[in-house]
Amino acid sequence: MEKLARRCALLTVALVVLSGCLTVDAALKADGTGTMTVAYEVPPGVTIDALRKFFEGPHVKVESAQLKNQTAVLKLAFADVTKLNTSPFFAALTTTLTGDAGTKTLVAKLPIPRPPKKDQTPKATPGKADQKAAPTKAAEQKAKPGQTPEQKQKPATGGETATAKKAEKKPDFDIRVSLTLPGAVVETNATERRDAQVHWTIHLQDLEGKPEAVMSVTFKVPAKKGKS
Repeated sequence: MEKLARRCALLTVALVVLSGCLTVDAALKADGTGTMTVAYEVPPGVTIDALRKFFEGPHVKVESAQLKNQTAVLKLAFADVTKLNTSPFFAALTTTLTGDAGTKTLVAKLPIPRPPKKDQTPKATPGKADQKAAPTKAAEQKAKPGQTPEQKQKPATGGETATAKKAEKKPDFDIRVSLTLPGAVVETNATERRDAQVHWTIHLQDLEGKPEAVMSVTFKVPAKKGKS
């Protein structure tokens, strides 16, 4: 059941990033609770009720949900940042919060969905490995004078291949995460940092060959009131 949930979550991530951009703006407290606003494009036909069910979880509450021009905006409250994956939407996400009274470290790992590779190599038929495919009737008709159908069907040249690859180049899909922490940042792998705020911009194309995107930040924990 858990594996099925993770697979569904990975499919969700794939659909989200393919839609353009996923934006997350969160605020974390020292005790691991916090709030979050999530915005992303959704397919036609998605309803507010469906969105609420998709984000609600034992430790995640949907405070509000809006849908305008196929863009969903949800405001969430979570009781434990390490249990965000109890929400179906975050099922593939793994988060840990460790440390002591002085500093804490938050690490979030998100598996990167990979589209299935298309095997374009034709499978050999036993006993026919050395036989050439017979030219089609259309190829015979289109062959130029003095040119055989096999020559007509030759592979594209290097220049043609480069042009085709350029035309097939996929646009960038980003995941943008902003996080406000309860204390100053000590160390992070974020794209940007300022005082108690960090920002990650994750380009999926930059993660080619990597199994997951990792976001980590170590921050100072403010002293509790009444203690020196």
